[in-house]
Amino acid sequence: MELAHIKGLLERYKKLVFRDEERRREVCAIILSVSGIIITESEMNITKGTLRITGNSVEKNELFLYKERILEELHKKKLTDITDIR
Repeated sequence: MELAHIKGLLERYKKLVFRDEERRREVCAIILSVSGIIITESEMNITKGTLRITGNSVEKNELFLYKERILEELHKKKLTDITDIR
């Protein structure tokens, strides 16, 4: 009985992790399609509705030029929890 409980917890955790990874891949793909800039999953952080990009400042500045179009595409893909890019 204890092992079944632990297995259930691990399954829920696995689903949450894969959902987050899939979301990050989709955000990377949207950024690439809109701006042509390649951002890796490790260069982004999503907290409290804000997508924070770390890394090269030249790429970040170029991303800010496409900020509105990226946010529009994110909302079209039902990623409405992201409301700002910094």
